[in-house]
Amino acid sequence: MTKPSTPLDRETHDLLIRILKRMSSEGQTLVPIIRHGTIEEGKQLIISSHHIKPGDPPEITVTRIGIIVADHQGVAIHRLDGSITTASGGAIEMTQPAVSRIEVHDLRLVTGHAITTVHETVSHHLQFAGGGSFTFMMDGNDKVLETVSRDVLMHSDGGGVIRLLGTAPDEDDRAPGHD
Repeated sequence: MTKPSTPLDRETHDLLIRILKRMSSEGQTLVPIIRHGTIEEGKQLIISSHHIKPGDPPEITVTRIGIIVADHQGVAIHRLDGSITTASGGAIEMTQPAVSRIEVHDLRLVTGHAITTVHETVSHHLQFAGGGSFTFMMDGNDKVLETVSRDVLMHSDGGGVIRLLGTAPDEDDRAPGHD
């Protein structure tokens, strides 16, 4: 196992241990490759799993926003706030996201918007020109419980703001990007 080059704070260390225990309990027998991923000011860290084949060890990247696990099934970002983002086959799903605001960069790219209310939740489904879609569900207090996007280029500032830019132009732009 490759250790990160800088010491981990307690919260990140505990999260990493939970992830490794979960992987072990799910039958993961390969030793993961662990590295430290720095995100330079004004830059994005793009993580992809396209090069990882079944039988290859998973790759774990420790960043300031959390821990990213890439394996042959896709990418999962485990944030320190408890939210988890998964990306596989062009679909990105976030559970327990810390979202303070969702923005649409250019409303002219939205071709459809549906609102569904079920019990104490409200879901918004946005369809973009080119086929991308973004759905989010909120509870009765307007807290975002879940987001699901497919083929959408988006930007997250790491502070809870998600900006939807429209349908991703190609496969390389579908990976979640964070500043």
